[in-house]
Amino acid sequence: MRKPELLSTFREDIPFLKSFLLLALPIGLQSMITSITNAVSSLMVGQLGDLEVSATSLAGQVFFILSLIIVGIVSGATIFLSQFYGKGDRRQLNIASSLAFTFIVAVSTLFSIIGLLFPEQTLQVFSKEAAVVEPAARYLRIVCLSYLPTGISLACSMVFRNIGRPGFPLRVTILTIIVDVVLGYGLIFGRLGLPELGMDGAAYALVVARIIEMFIMVGGLYGRFGGFAPKLSDLLAVRKEFFSLFFRTSFPVIVNETLWSIGYALYSVVFYHMGYEVGAAVGIAKVLEQLLIAFFIGMGYASAILLGQTIGEGKQDKAAYYAKRMEAYTAMFGVFIGLLLIGLSPLILILYQGISDEVKGHVLLLLCYMALIMPVKGMNFVHIMGTLRAGGDTKMCMIIDNVTLWCVSLPLTFLMGYAFGFGIEVVFLFVILDDLCKYILVRLRVRSGKWIRNLVA
Repeated sequence: MRKPELLSTFREDIPFLKSFLLLALPIGLQSMITSITNAVSSLMVGQLGDLEVSATSLAGQVFFILSLIIVGIVSGATIFLSQFYGKGDRRQLNIASSLAFTFIVAVSTLFSIIGLLFPEQTLQVFSKEAAVVEPAARYLRIVCLSYLPTGISLACSMVFRNIGRPGFPLRVTILTIIVDVVLGYGLIFGRLGLPELGMDGAAYALVVARIIEMFIMVGGLYGRFGGFAPKLSDLLAVRKEFFSLFFRTSFPVIVNETLWSIGYALYSVVFYHMGYEVGAAVGIAKVLEQLLIAFFIGMGYASAILLGQTIGEGKQDKAAYYAKRMEAYTAMFGVFIGLLLIGLSPLILILYQGISDEVKGHVLLLLCYMALIMPVKGMNFVHIMGTLRAGGDTKMCMIIDNVTLWCVSLPLTFLMGYAFGFGIEVVFLFVILDDLCKYILVRLRVRSGKWIRNLVA
């Protein structure tokens, strides 16, 4: 009997898997630890009641959009950083990272201004419930002060990852989270000699933690790895031809993440239309889901870096082979993550003492749906964040990512939730339909081989 292909090539894949995991694990752990912080913060706020959880979740939609725009900038820049690193061209690597830094600082500053000056107007896009919008706006006005420090830290992490040093951002993130959790506990509940500020305390704790993180990240990059740190001279050295190539390649990624994040945030309009209990349930479920898909994010970034370096070295055939292997191993891991999510969800909900039984019931149902789609979601992460973008196929990424959301999943979700008035148990099925449709299109594109482009040859 012939062995399945994955088992027969496992021994040959070991060197590649080692390199893949050495990148994916630190990045995934960093993302997971960040998600743990969000979960702990959600858990502490959850002791205050359904309304507070719903308000912080609503305010979080603004950072969700910002974070994915930054992901778009980082992903677009990584195409060049990884290929230049594979080619051994440090000068061009620094020039590319200086452009990314500039864009990240600009967009983070813009969102901070919006959060400070127009919090109510911004949040009313997602919910018209005054009882939720009022505390959410107060929270947003504070937490938006963390946007710029967070953006700068993410820009530094981008450089560390692409030069093969993902461990440093991981250690900094762990320290940041300790600061955030301890301060959050003190400021939310009035412990450790600190004033009791309720949900606003969570916002102040996050701002302080992000500022500390920024100073350590900048100090580490410019102190220990100054040769890879972008400088003003690198930005001034950008030539028109390279800027045009960078913009043509990166802009679809930025537009992709921006459109996708706005579309995904618009799901909240349907959820909050059903009541803030449903909004709270979705917010909690998403926090718990992020804990486990963190490693998919790590795999996506790792695949983008490894495939980009391989393409930069001129080994296109090997890149295509690696893409197939990563999909297979990610799908296997996705099955495990889905089972873990189902098994842990009742235990985790015991910790949410302040929420109602109705919200807990909704959360359990949503987590089951999320667990079922987990293998497909994982493969989409690897191919969209990694495979296609590593080869510079950013326009097709943008098309696939947004057509399935804006033309299929989002309209059907609004139709079921608004026009027909179905409950969350039916409506959320049309949310996860996005991943199913996306995978079909992604797989066809990857198998065609048209995604591989050496941009630095």
